Amino acid sequence: MKILSGWANYPKILANEVCPNNEEELIELINSSQKKFIARGNGRAYGDASINEDLTINMRNMNRILKWDSVNGELIAETGLLLSEVIDAYLPMGWFPFVTPGTKYITLGGAIAADIHGKNHHTEGSFGNFVNWIELIDGE
Repeated sequence: MKILSGWANYPKILANEVCPNNEEELIELINSSQKKFIARGNGRAYGDASINEDLTINMRNMNRILKWDSVNGELIAETGLLLSEVIDAYLPMGWFPFVTPGTKYITLGGAIAADIHGKNHHTEGSFGNFVNWIELIDGE
């Protein structure tokens, strides 16, 4: 059990947090769980959007870059990768995300889940406008 909160540090909730290291562990956790659960990235959501008292699955260990297409600028990565890690890896090559929020310390999964936006929302839209596809694990 661990006390978790969002970015605003309120509310603080005592929750069962588990941190799978790979897809196999995640699938086993989902399939064996008798509890409701939610995925959590880096905890930058406001309020308690990514906290479940029964089971919070922290996705930060699943943060690998799986593939990079330098011609089209397409990244395939795991959900726990931070936007800051994407910027650190690809800005030196001239690539920068079209949409960035006020903090770069959010996970890709959180950016997709919250469909974040930046200061250029009126011209570029939200993060989802630049997601070609996602794969979801439903436990079956």
